[in-house]
Amino acid sequence: MALARFSMAPRQGHFKAMQKEFGYLQKYPKGRILIDSGHFDHKKDHPQVYTQQMFDNWHEFYLDAEEELLPDQPESLGAKA
Repeated sequence: MALARFSMAPRQGHFKAMQKEFGYLQKYPKGRILIDSGHFDHKKDHPQVYTQQMFDNWHEFYLDAEEELLPDQPESLGAKA
């Protein structure tokens, strides 16, 4: 399912990823691939790479940038704990 979104314009990398998945399933016929759709906190797992300074420096290049929100957009509930 994760590769299905690229079915309209597949690239070489998508084909290689599909080959790996089918290779895994061929080697382990009773195996399964689990996909967790939950929120992944990159900062928690790689704190040395993701610093607040890294996320704040875009203001230097885009002084007038603001997030575009739709008027009827529901309020964000934030990341689930």
